[in-house]
Amino acid sequence: MQKTASQLAEFHRQLPAKTGITPDTAAEQASASVLNNFLHFEGSHISEESSLQIDGIETWTRNQAELLTPAFKQRAANGFIRDCHDDLHLANLFEQDGCIFPYDSLEFNPELRWIDQVSDIAFLVTDLMVRGRTDLAYAFLNTWLEESGDYDGLAVLRFYLVYRCMVRLKVASIQTRHLNEGVQGAHAIKARRYLALAQMLMNPPEHPLLVLMHGFSASGKTRTSGNLMLELPAIRIRSDLERKRLQGLQRHQHSDATIDTGIYSSASTEQTYMTVAAYCETGLKTGFNMVTDATFGKRKWRSLFLAMANRLGARPTIMQCSAPLDVLKSRIRQRTTDGLDESDADLAVLEHQPTSFEPLDREGHQLVIKDVTDFMAAESTLHL
Repeated sequence: MQKTASQLAEFHRQLPAKTGITPDTAAEQASASVLNNFLHFEGSHISEESSLQIDGIETWTRNQAELLTPAFKQRAANGFIRDCHDDLHLANLFEQDGCIFPYDSLEFNPELRWIDQVSDIAFLVTDLMVRGRTDLAYAFLNTWLEESGDYDGLAVLRFYLVYRCMVRLKVASIQTRHLNEGVQGAHAIKARRYLALAQMLMNPPEHPLLVLMHGFSASGKTRTSGNLMLELPAIRIRSDLERKRLQGLQRHQHSDATIDTGIYSSASTEQTYMTVAAYCETGLKTGFNMVTDATFGKRKWRSLFLAMANRLGARPTIMQCSAPLDVLKSRIRQRTTDGLDESDADLAVLEHQPTSFEPLDREGHQLVIKDVTDFMAAESTLHL
């Protein structure tokens, strides 16, 4: 799914943005298209219980549409309303030569394709989740976010995830009626699954997790955080990628900066951490678990994130990664040779870190672990 996500991020990047429309009109259209979907449930072949549940989802959707109006306006002003696919579910993907491609976009009314790009990818995310592959859904979602950089879209993502569930529920309900299926028919079962997923998505955890990775370069933070984002699941933000994005560099483009210069200057580092913090706050406010992949060697950056978590009612955790110094050096030499890693940290950076890192103290709810299994065991014991 990572390759598919990268391809779709590039697809969205090349799409033209909507022009000739005011943010106010764009916000009205975003709400109207979602709310109009509920009109199709009137007289549908659904049970009384399901009808009551749909009414609850409609009420939630109306409330969210009003609350998100400023976000809809900002999304339009920033050019994220684009001529998208708008029917991007699993049945409209095909595999060829090891790559997955979308086809059969919405064509009967091209105006309907002018949507937020987050709404476009939400279709595929929900289709994976309803099939019990939340791991693939978050692998796809995280890769798309890393490639597009559209973490501000987390503000509207949950809204669109619920919307796409309801679109699929509507279609399944119509198919149930047309095929004269009973409650145990394939489409009726599918409809109930999308309904259950919509209800789950509109009731996120009250206290989402904020995980801060911590450790020297090459200590395994990216690998470990990658496992965590699939297991929890969570949205991961990598400081290496955001640092480069802020400086106009591509993810595999390396700089010649040395310690405390260029992209590693104190000003660049501060901008990076503040940007990552802003993205984390957006995600936490909408109920997503967040994982930050950074060294967090300075107490002031750990304190910033821990204070944010406490302010938002999230559950902060610091995950410490470590390895013997000779192992760290070997890993850095290998990834330098391979030239495929996004991090620019070299041996000079590694040798500087033991003297520049400030030790962990009792900062927030700290849990030092060695692997994801330990973390998930502790998480299930403490918070289920």
